[in-house]
Formats: sequence, C-alpha cells, structure tokens
Amino acid sequence: MVCEDEDLGGPNCPIYSGPIAVYRFSLAMILFHLLFMLVTMGVSTSKSFRARIHNGFWLWKALFAIGLVSFCFKLPFFGLMKTAWMYIGMAAGSLYIIINLLILIELSYSWTEKIMNKQSCKFVWYISLIFLIIVFMAIWILMAIYLLTNFVPHTKCKMNSTLISFVASSCFLFFIFAIFAADIYYQLLLCLAM
Repeated sequence: MVCEDEDLGGPNCPIYSGPIAVYRFSLAMILFHLLFMLVTMGVSTSKSFRARIHNGFWLWKALFAIGLVSFCFKLPFFGLMKTAWMYIGMAAGSLYIIINLLILIELSYSWTEKIMNKQSCKFVWYISLIFLIIVFMAIWILMAIYLLTNFVPHTKCKMNSTLISFVASSCFLFFIFAIFAADIYYQLLLCLAM
C-alpha cells in the first residue's frame, strides 16, 4: 500500500490510495462518459444544442467530472462491490488490450498495402517493410521481457505472469495469423489472375 503508516495518510488512507482509488476514479469517468454518450446520441449536425454541449462548455464539464470523482470517493466501496469492480476492471482491461491489438493489426495491414502499392523503387519499400517488421517484433519481445521482469513478483500468485504471457502469446498468434492471411490473400489473387 502507498501509505501504511497512519501518520502519513491518516485513517482514510486506504480510501484515497491504492486499487480502490483507481476503481472509484474509473467509476466516475465511466459515468461521465456514459452520460455524455447518452446526451449526444443521435446528433446529426454540429449546429444543434446537444452538439454544442459536446464541443464546448469545457469548464462546466471539467467541474462536473471533478464533482463525480468526489461523489464516487464518498460511496461505500467494500466487500462485494469491490470484488465486482475488480472483475469488471479485469474484463474491460482485457477487452481494451484485444481491441488495441486488432487496431494495431489493421494499422499494419494498411501500412503494408500502401507500401506494396508504391511503384517506384519496390525493392526499397520491401526492405523498409521487413525492417519495420523486425523493429516492431523486437519492441514487442523487449516489452514482454520488461513486463515479466518488473511486474511479476516472486510470490506464489501467478496472475501477473499469466496475463503478461497471455497477451504476449496473443501478439505472436495474431502475427502468425496475419502472415497466413496475407499469404492466402496473395494465393487467391494469383488464382484469380490465371
């Protein structure tokens, strides 16, 4: 915990620090964005009042967000609610990582397509594509090693190592699937050209 000594944080230290504080802040941000999603749902033009709420009123939105955060810090947040938010946070975090992996794959496909469509100096573009693949794979491997060495405690709990290994193996599987998908697409184009 951040402040085990009560002299530093006082009796409310566990409420304002640690994972519970993250859950409280996340709840406030979820409520804030959910409310503004509902307010601006179905807006078709930027001239309407609801669109102006979305594009302006920054001071009032910031004050409202700060008020929501302070409200969420006053909520009782123990027992079942704490456990429920922990599981909701893990599920949402996992979904966020998977969505980011899919967006990263889409980015790599679009880069590859743009590079392959260059007519001038195709060899240079192929070399640059291979170089980028090697650089990103090296970054991925180094980040997995960094996470495993720094965020896996030497205890009996293996949750961090399991999650990091799952994400790293998912990256590798997506990479392999992307290669096979590109190869199948290329083979299909060759068959259609015949």
